[in-house]
Amino acid sequence: MMFFYSEDDPVIGFKHVDFDKTLKNPNIMIASVKMGAHVSHFESFFNPTMWFRKPTIEFLNSFRNDLK
Repeated sequence: MMFFYSEDDPVIGFKHVDFDKTLKNPNIMIASVKMGAHVSHFESFFNPTMWFRKPTIEFLNSFRNDLK
């Protein structure tokens, strides 16, 4: 599982994510950004381009590369 997280998320606060336990799980990857609020995958308010596509595709392709 790939989990996108923004450190300034008002819905899922920084204190509510157990990073130590999560980082020890080999089946979870956290993609963290400093700012982005709850919808952290947009470039900015004025530029609604979604940045999460590239790391998501790279993550999914890593499974294909493991099969070779």
